[in-house]
Amino acid sequence: MRSQRDEAAEEALSILAHELQTPLTAIRGFAELLHARDDERTRREASARILEAAERLSAAIERLLETVGKSDALMLALTEVRPAGEERE
Repeated sequence: MRSQRDEAAEEALSILAHELQTPLTAIRGFAELLHARDDERTRREASARILEAAERLSAAIERLLETVGKSDALMLALTEVRPAGEERE
């Protein structure tokens, strides 16, 4: 049976993954658009969207680092994470 701590950690990681993947997906998509299209208007719009998404990603990473630095429980959970196949002590 999973503990409330495990469920909370799983939910936090899910939110974190979403916060990091969303701007990264936008960056990737607009970069592909830039690569495929040759008109100036598309280049300006896509590059502006890439910059906006990069800023969102940077802010999300900064929030993550601040949160990790302030949370002893999260730090403990992160130190307990092991690569697949590696056993905990």
